[in-house]
Amino acid sequence: MQSQNRKVAMCHLLLSKRSQTLNRDAQQGLARFVGSNVSLGANFHSRSTSGGKAASKSDEYYRIMRQAGANEYVDFNIPWSFNVNYSLNATNNFSRLTARDSVSLNHNLTFAGELQLTERWKLTMNSGYNFTDKQLSLTSIDVYRDLHCWAMHFQAFPFGIRKSYNFTLNVKASVLQDLKIMRRRDFRDAPL
Repeated sequence: MQSQNRKVAMCHLLLSKRSQTLNRDAQQGLARFVGSNVSLGANFHSRSTSGGKAASKSDEYYRIMRQAGANEYVDFNIPWSFNVNYSLNATNNFSRLTARDSVSLNHNLTFAGELQLTERWKLTMNSGYNFTDKQLSLTSIDVYRDLHCWAMHFQAFPFGIRKSYNFTLNVKASVLQDLKIMRRRDFRDAPL
């Protein structure tokens, strides 16, 4: 009778269907490892130039955040910052060929930096490294220029299969938010 139950349980596993039997009843232990994740991060930044007082948020800031445009808002009060994060993921995968579980590990290091070159120029960079695949993740370099009533943004993905750039020059006033000049070139276009 027990061998017949094992065959039924094995058939359920091979067909990727849930079984009504508990692991304990099938003599496979109390629990089964499915996956785990561990992350570590650190943030480094310069001291505030406002003398310890928090900068007040402008109407423009709240308008952009209300429209879910956090990537469009640039804080020009922070001269530099650097963020680094490490994550390790372990996943238990079931192989139908061997009818056994195997644990796969994936670990990544990501980093982002921001440097305010002058009062109106800002440079940011985002990248990372995948230790499992032994390659860099998608890297972006952004240059921002505050032109008083206008804003300029240049974004480049300098290498990899998604090599591209975006250039935008737009009016900062919310009433004229549709007035902008955009130029794009991406990996689907002619070679850069």
